[in-house]
Amino acid sequence: GDRRLPASARRRAADQVRFSIESAARHEAKLIHDLIVEAAGSASPGQFYVNDLETLEHQMDSGFTLKAYAGRSLAGILHVHYPEPSQSHAQRVGDHFDAADVAHMDIAAVLPEFRGYGLMELLLIHAEEQLEVNSQRFALYATVAPGNAPSIRSFEFCGYERVDDTNIHGIHQRHVFRKLLPHAAYRHASAPLQD
Repeated sequence: GDRRLPASARRRAADQVRFSIESAARHEAKLIHDLIVEAAGSASPGQFYVNDLETLEHQMDSGFTLKAYAGRSLAGILHVHYPEPSQSHAQRVGDHFDAADVAHMDIAAVLPEFRGYGLMELLLIHAEEQLEVNSQRFALYATVAPGNAPSIRSFEFCGYERVDDTNIHGIHQRHVFRKLLPHAAYRHASAPLQD
């Protein structure tokens, strides 16, 4: 599952497992949290920072969560968080975007048996489509543990670029990735980026 598959092979693999994507409701926070805990349990130490259920519920109040099913089995989730100005990754890396323009691809988790099929990429694509249709946010950021090669490949596969490194909670080293959605050019062409 950790091998990078060529695009054609990934498509063939995805055809073997059909995923459906739905929006998660706030009352499903425990279901989402349980999946995150289970996914983190099979990851290398330091790849996941798992918040408690109360924190997740608070995060779900500001943004949206997608859940992926393979048949009737919950396979993975992606939470997109709308940050407060002081917590925006744009500010952290020196990009000149208002917090109202920013979305964090904040929590992504795929259960071990569903890894290797491009599910994280599928979730990212669905999230981007939802942001383009329902939101004015176009500057997307994510943080990934340096040792989490599958997640790094997924973000790069979807057009994110690594723009910085940071620490989360003061102790967890993370790469910062950024992607600008196409409608950014129409709305914020004058916003300079710092590289």
